[in-house]
Amino acid sequence: MHPELFQVRQDSGTRTSLHAQPYLFAPDTQLTVSRSPQPDLQDSHGAIGTVTEARLRGLRPQDIGHAQAWYYPQDRVIVLWECFLQPHYRDGDDPAMDTLHNAVWRGFEGSLRRRFAQAQRIMTTWEDSYERPAWQRFLEKQGYRQGAPASPASFVKAALPVTGRAG
Repeated sequence: MHPELFQVRQDSGTRTSLHAQPYLFAPDTQLTVSRSPQPDLQDSHGAIGTVTEARLRGLRPQDIGHAQAWYYPQDRVIVLWECFLQPHYRDGDDPAMDTLHNAVWRGFEGSLRRRFAQAQRIMTTWEDSYERPAWQRFLEKQGYRQGAPASPASFVKAALPVTGRAG
């Protein structure tokens, strides 16, 4: 925990740490390739053979990001430390406009709120893979407000109860 960012009274005792790996299901495809008679000679497109069969074997999970949080039961606070997409899954430089990023954040936050229903606050901080103004807009869209002047790198919001499955 970073005491310079998050004010919690609990300096010892139980803390629950969660690490999550957001993922999508991607096709698991098996290709059969017939190599060219002279494998050392590539055609004009760089091909060394042709696909003779493509078979879908099902779906496999493919990691798309990272998420991590802590819960402090004595303070009844969730610290959402990180929740972001790997760069090749991002839709631009503005997470507030990225539909997938918003869905992953809301899903992780919702699962934390369901798991730790006693929580009263959720706190988070900057994500260095985004420009700060864009990240602040994103957090404000999620309902966070910037922390006290003593800790301008923290953002906080009330942890309202979650009903149903969706977060």
